[in-house]
Amino acid sequence: MPRILLAVVLTLLSAHAAAQVGIAPKKPQEFLRFNPPPNWDVVNQQTSDVQRLVQLAPKGQKVEEWQELLTVHTYNLQSGRFPATVEGAMSALQEAIAKICPGVKWNVIARSGSSILYEWQVSGCQGTSDQHEITKLLEGSTNRFRVAYTAKAKEMSKEQRAEWLKSIAQATIVAQ
Repeated sequence: MPRILLAVVLTLLSAHAAAQVGIAPKKPQEFLRFNPPPNWDVVNQQTSDVQRLVQLAPKGQKVEEWQELLTVHTYNLQSGRFPATVEGAMSALQEAIAKICPGVKWNVIARSGSSILYEWQVSGCQGTSDQHEITKLLEGSTNRFRVAYTAKAKEMSKEQRAEWLKSIAQATIVAQ
């Protein structure tokens, strides 16, 4: 019994000392909850102090020669290197794509305060293959997440588009 009491007292003293010197409680870690389709493999991963990129493609496709690509980005918002909102992030991407392909078609599908679901299409752009992408940006307290499905096609079939809209729209942030 005395050992348990000593452990409790030491824990309380440590907590009090931490409060005295201004140590903030650790923020919860955030994760993206999204289930990629079966039979897709990771074909590219990159990590830096400000972001993490994971790209997946159907079995047999490589990052250099993909026809379908699933991209998951995690941006560290504390770095201060990214637009302040998901709207700002989407607008910055739209401007960048429009510089490369002025005829980009852009469609916002759904908005909330902390997420935005949209799609874009490019075709006939010099130096760029035709592409149709569905993307969801999600804002957490410390991270921004981007999950996107891209097909190298002028336009996805109605069935393919509906399937990916449903899948990407279900992506959520989980804090632990």
